[in-house]
Amino acid sequence: MKKTLFNLVIAMLWPRFQHSLISISLSLVLILVLTTSYVSAQEGLPTGIKVGQEIPEVLWKAPLVSISPSGEQTIYLAEFKGKAIIIDFWASWCNPCLANMPHLDSLSRVGETSFQVLMANTGGRIDSLKNLREFVKGYLKDKKDFNSQLVLYSPVLNAYFPHHVVPHYIWIGPDGRVKAITDHRQINPANIKTFVSGGNLDLPLKTR
Repeated sequence: MKKTLFNLVIAMLWPRFQHSLISISLSLVLILVLTTSYVSAQEGLPTGIKVGQEIPEVLWKAPLVSISPSGEQTIYLAEFKGKAIIIDFWASWCNPCLANMPHLDSLSRVGETSFQVLMANTGGRIDSLKNLREFVKGYLKDKKDFNSQLVLYSPVLNAYFPHHVVPHYIWIGPDGRVKAITDHRQINPANIKTFVSGGNLDLPLKTR
């Protein structure tokens, strides 16, 4: 009798149990899929390019807003592939950055068509896009022959080249690999000439 009653109870509850089991299984599968997707997405995020590493294609193709004496335009790092490139991270409140910009711009003429300087703003509360546009236009007002690209804040550039202290310089060789990461003390004619000519750079690494 007890066995028959037990079997009856099991027979009545089994469909509900089976339905709950399926729901739990589906929930676990969904959690697993979402977790895997999240981890994959996180792994795809830029973590910083180190000396010796190649510039990824996504960075070559990232649109950058540049202001020059002739106006504002969208440029791409890919436009300068095959050249020696220096990316100079700067801020409007950084006096050493501003003092070194004309110096670096004059050195940008050393390599003529084989060398390009991009001066990329590091962003922040003070350098909002609105303030930055006004600042750059004011900065260029009496610099009609300024040769370098003045790039507004780019989240992509900042993600691939994280830094805490400006000025911060990224040296990218014609082969598309990062050759050095330095501060302003390494920006001099001798190093620029070696860099543009494809010589070996052995410069102190800036870590912040």
